[in-house]
Amino acid sequence: MSLGAQIAWDDTVLPFQLDASDIRGRVARLDGTLEKVLSQHDYPAAIEALVAETALLAALIGPTIKLRWKLSLQIRGDGPARIVAADYYAPETEGEPGRIRAWASFDPERLDPDGDAFAQIGKGYFAILIDQGEGTTPTRASRPSPEAPSPPAPRPTSPSPSRSPPASPFPSAARASRATAGSGGAPAA
Repeated sequence: MSLGAQIAWDDTVLPFQLDASDIRGRVARLDGTLEKVLSQHDYPAAIEALVAETALLAALIGPTIKLRWKLSLQIRGDGPARIVAADYYAPETEGEPGRIRAWASFDPERLDPDGDAFAQIGKGYFAILIDQGEGTTPTRASRPSPEAPSPPAPRPTSPSPSRSPPASPFPSAARASRATAGSGGAPAA
């Protein structure tokens, strides 16, 4: 199968540069990964959109950081969407794809099925946690929404570094590679 055919059908993150205008960026396609993540849950459309957008954001940011283990993105709010999270796991060895998972917790009784997905979060914060693995202290950054209280420290959303992360392949942005599936679900207890 040609690279063009793989890109057309597979989960991929590709860097690009437009030389004439000095524009650089990344483009992502996560069909298989998002299908697997979202099919494991019965999320309403608004929550599904938030999970998909958070997973895409993790997929776009994760490969740009020299990670040895994990990047976590967490959105917490006081609205019906209590938490939306995604974890990007760096490839364990050169040439392997990274892995990604995403999930959400929400209050179905408070959810507005016709409302804007982002509005379902309410007031809260966005947090980024970079965990380089065993023997390191995770780096944390958070940004509260206007008039929101200071956020607590993000909680880990996955197994400890001594345990293996979920096996959900995701291609590294450093090269176009083929991914087979993704994994989603609630965090390990």
